[in-house]
Amino acid sequence: MPVTRDEYATFLYYFGARHQSKEEQAELIPDVLASLQNADWARLAERELPIAGAVMALWELYPDRKHRWQADYPELRRMISRAVMQSQEAPEWTDFHLAQWFVLHQEKCIDAVLDRVADGGVVGFSASVKLQQLASQSVPFRKALKKAKEARKLAMVIQ
Repeated sequence: MPVTRDEYATFLYYFGARHQSKEEQAELIPDVLASLQNADWARLAERELPIAGAVMALWELYPDRKHRWQADYPELRRMISRAVMQSQEAPEWTDFHLAQWFVLHQEKCIDAVLDRVADGGVVGFSASVKLQQLASQSVPFRKALKKAKEARKLAMVIQ
């Protein structure tokens, strides 16, 4: 069943908060992957890295299904391969890491964005704005961001 852009956004936003088992969640993913491969809304260049981040996080979360999904959605796999070749200066890398956080809920995803902020410049400013916006919209993200910032401060004190 095709997934609209809004349904995809809702799926991603609430992925880690669902009250379903990991296996029940996995059953929802093929419809999402098919839509990401086929929908016009998913084909825009500025969406490639965020989509790549989400899909690669799903691959990480479900390693036993990764190869089947890659075989079932070859155009999506090619788009991801193309997307991750973009320059690290591309602002969409911030969205890549944030999309990964929504799936994995791992501090490493926020750390990657905080690294971009620390690099400064236009990319750092853009990443900072996105972190602030997301923290104002999502309590779980705000808590995770606070924890990641505290861990960084502690690491600097220890060094």
